[in-house]
Amino acid sequence: MSTNISSQSELQKLATERLETIVSDPEIQQLIGEWEVVWGPVVYQYDGEIIDSKVADSVMYMAKYQDSDESDAYVIAIAGTNPKSWYGMIVQDLWVNQTKLWNKGKPWEADFGDQASGMQVSAGISRGLQILWEMQSQEKLLIDYLKELTSSATKPILVTICGHSLGGSLSPSLALSLIDQRSEWDAQSNTTVSVLPSAGFSPGNEEFAEYYEEQLCQVTDRIWNELDTVPHLYQQDMLEQIPTLYEPHIEPNSLINRLVNFLDFLSKGGNYQQLCSQTPGFNLGYNEAIDNRLEDLAISELSILVAKLILRHLGYEAPPQWLINKVAKIIAPLIKRFITSRQSDKTLSDDKINEAEIEQYVEKIITEVQTDKSELDRNKSKISLIQLLLNLPDFIKYLAQAFFQHLAPYIEYLEVSDFWTMFKEKLEINPFGPLANPR
Repeated sequence: MSTNISSQSELQKLATERLETIVSDPEIQQLIGEWEVVWGPVVYQYDGEIIDSKVADSVMYMAKYQDSDESDAYVIAIAGTNPKSWYGMIVQDLWVNQTKLWNKGKPWEADFGDQASGMQVSAGISRGLQILWEMQSQEKLLIDYLKELTSSATKPILVTICGHSLGGSLSPSLALSLIDQRSEWDAQSNTTVSVLPSAGFSPGNEEFAEYYEEQLCQVTDRIWNELDTVPHLYQQDMLEQIPTLYEPHIEPNSLINRLVNFLDFLSKGGNYQQLCSQTPGFNLGYNEAIDNRLEDLAISELSILVAKLILRHLGYEAPPQWLINKVAKIIAPLIKRFITSRQSDKTLSDDKINEAEIEQYVEKIITEVQTDKSELDRNKSKISLIQLLLNLPDFIKYLAQAFFQHLAPYIEYLEVSDFWTMFKEKLEINPFGPLANPR
């Protein structure tokens, strides 16, 4: 779904077809058993007044395991961030500068003014949770389906809620929301809820994490990679570890630090705390081969990110989008050269940076910025920007490693490489390219 651009109805149809292809395939059934999709999949696509989404921004479904005799076992699966979804990244992932009261599992119904104290989740998680609660499969909300399920059950019900990345943050949030709203769907408390989140960032503050600890940590199997940057978001002391994650292969530099400072700026004041923080992570090591497999990094998105960091370096806290786009367009050819240099006999780390070449890009950037900020000291800014962009090759290597560590090691650690290979073959897709392939 991550590479598909279409209408909500077409994406909904595609998701349904692909999921049915997977669960009905005899070879895959030998690996994962027999499953029946009982609700969903439901695709959410943002429909705004000014700008619409053209991709799948959120996806969720529920499936029943067919080989269980003593109980009825179900999985509720929540998709991670679609890398093509600006709504998923900007709203659900990065809207952390504001928080909402937990409000017994319905934070979206709380007012932004209710900020004094208590359990809080990020505004992005609140919005993501609201989307999940309001999804309908055949005109039926998830909670309505669960209510029908529990009211007619003849044996115990087991529900595991899982997800990766954004799904790794939303799955425990949805689980706790369902626990707090249990009277609405499981009046007799016949259902055992467990959680299997992977690679999630911290969804809420310290009070929220403590409450989750009391309610669900004993039935939560949190999986996280120590070399994955995402689980280090947005808890302060874990954020501070991000620049040094890949030492000695990649040393901290000013661009990496700028990125972390930006994330710290976004989340400052939220007092974020990772869930089940005592759960140890796994570590399969740095992958040196990724240093020269950079072609799957999206140059346009990377250019936007670097442009934002450049503008923050020049004193902007919230640069205008038109200026971000202008700077991104200027810097994109330089980024492309660094990435495509891997196709030659030399590696990126061997590529000698020509300061004169960088200078011509810097001159264009400063000229553009001065149309908005005429008081900018040209000479001083030129020197500091050249020094900043000297770190660009290592910054690109860092992002490639971070992307790899967020995906492939989990496949290896969970020992599902055969399923992943078969999944790609059956659907004839490779959603994240070589950077998502286990070693």
